[in-house]
Amino acid sequence: MPPIVARQLRAGHAGTAACRAVDFEVAPGEILCLMGSSGAGKTTMLSTITGLLSPVSGNLSIPDETRFAAVFQETRLVDDLTPEENVRLFAPRERNARAMLAELLPQDALGSPVRELSGGQRRRVELVRALAADADVVLLDEPFTGLDGKTHQEALAFVTRHLDGRPLIISTHDKQDALALGGKILAIS
Repeated sequence: MPPIVARQLRAGHAGTAACRAVDFEVAPGEILCLMGSSGAGKTTMLSTITGLLSPVSGNLSIPDETRFAAVFQETRLVDDLTPEENVRLFAPRERNARAMLAELLPQDALGSPVRELSGGQRRRVELVRALAADADVVLLDEPFTGLDGKTHQEALAFVTRHLDGRPLIISTHDKQDALALGGKILAIS
């Protein structure tokens, strides 16, 4: 897969830029960490990369037919389905969704509808769903929010184990996340 390339890319809403212009390139196997304060435009940049928003200006080159998997800031799970059923919505058959979920969730949470899970458990289901999806690029928008220190470290290790050479673009406030993932840092302001 050719890299995702941005040149003087400005992301925003209704023609108004939310952040300064940025340049970046993310090839397979690479990790790009978007860092900045709250409201700096990280989420808007991720939405632009996925095509949910049009660029305000600049150029964004994404290979045709690129499939994205994402964790958004707000929860996007089907409440009445179990964690495994939520993951199966996007995971290929050969992917062992239950085993992946067991890496991050306690056994008793696996059979419950996700509406019964804590916020941190729901976040972990979303992480598994994104990493299990049959996608070319993984985007994570502040994916470790609501996780305690130990679970945060487990989730970081999970992401690293299951990227499978795909590019990762992640927004975070935590420079330690970028260092742990070995990613390039792009300041968004």
